[in-house]
Amino acid sequence: MNLFVHDLSLYIHVPFCFDKCDYCDFFSIPHHGRPDNRLLDREFHLIESMGSRWLRLLQCRNLETIYIGGGTPSSIGLDRLERLLSIIAGLIKKEGIAFEGEYTIEANPRDISPDLITLLESYKVNRLSLGLQSLNDQDLRAIGRSGSRAQSLNALSVLSSRWKGRFSLDIIAGIPGQKSESIDEIVETAVESGADHLSIYQLTIEEGTPLARKIAQGLRRAPQDEDYLRLFKHAVETAEKAGFKRYEVSAFARKGCESRHNLRYWYLRPYLGLGSGAVSTLPLADGGALRFCTGKGRYMKEILSPKQRFTEALMTGFRLVAGVAESMISGTGIPDHPFRLIGKTITDYQNRGLLFMRNGRMGLTHQGLDLLDRFLLDCLVELDTTWPENRS
Repeated sequence: MNLFVHDLSLYIHVPFCFDKCDYCDFFSIPHHGRPDNRLLDREFHLIESMGSRWLRLLQCRNLETIYIGGGTPSSIGLDRLERLLSIIAGLIKKEGIAFEGEYTIEANPRDISPDLITLLESYKVNRLSLGLQSLNDQDLRAIGRSGSRAQSLNALSVLSSRWKGRFSLDIIAGIPGQKSESIDEIVETAVESGADHLSIYQLTIEEGTPLARKIAQGLRRAPQDEDYLRLFKHAVETAEKAGFKRYEVSAFARKGCESRHNLRYWYLRPYLGLGSGAVSTLPLADGGALRFCTGKGRYMKEILSPKQRFTEALMTGFRLVAGVAESMISGTGIPDHPFRLIGKTITDYQNRGLLFMRNGRMGLTHQGLDLLDRFLLDCLVELDTTWPENRS
């Protein structure tokens, strides 16, 4: 197996949160303010041992980005978080890795404090992703999310006055009963607090979650697609008027403040995932990729063929407002001029004004992005008939 890694991003998964939200289907363990030190010890050992092994195997000398997600990393307490940050710093130092890039950590409003900011800055964390979701207590109750408007406003006040780095706000649109004024207030508050990035997501109902069960029992209203589309369109207009430019289906940023880590993910750059719920994807010399997870006591891996890799390139690249250049998804194992393989779909969407081609890039218009799932399905159907049979 020939790995082909010239640059690398690092993702650390911390599978613990204060309380699991009703809509969440991610792998996470709620601790209700009392994290289990034995589980944390096990998790930190996994991160340290697998990190050392893989960074050495890949001969990594430079990290482009680091992202600590979860769960909610900020919820485990300052002492435990400092231990995790120290482990990451130790791995970088031990392997002689250069890193001066974007360093992000996810946090919830309840955890934001001057002491947390001091700790993060001491380890050169320079970007926060804050799980705000809504500033309306009724919206938060509707989705079973702990926390409150007061906690969020306090967190934003602390960040505005103390935090020297960049920060992003996560927002959910399409909550039953949510009003456009709720979106307006979040964007206005983001501007006032100095946030430079917004991620606006649709409320989705995942099977097996508490929210799905409550909806089935008639205890909660189901979100309606038309409500989401109306609110999201309003959010796009409001965010762009406030100076946030849409650069991905759900992401908006001030100029130069796009999430570099997420951009690398969408452009299929290699990343190493450490922790129970983390997945790694590393390119292979034949144009495919190695994907693996080392969590939960077992090692799972998948070898992606060039066709699967190309399919993923379509699924991530067309999320971006700027689109994707054909040269960025060409390579060993992938046919020359690969966009020809989805030529009928491209022509159809271009004729309908849903797809653009300019400066060597191809992408979906704002109207086309609303039909992203349909477009990708059409691409995959066509690809099944056009991919050369002698290539896997």
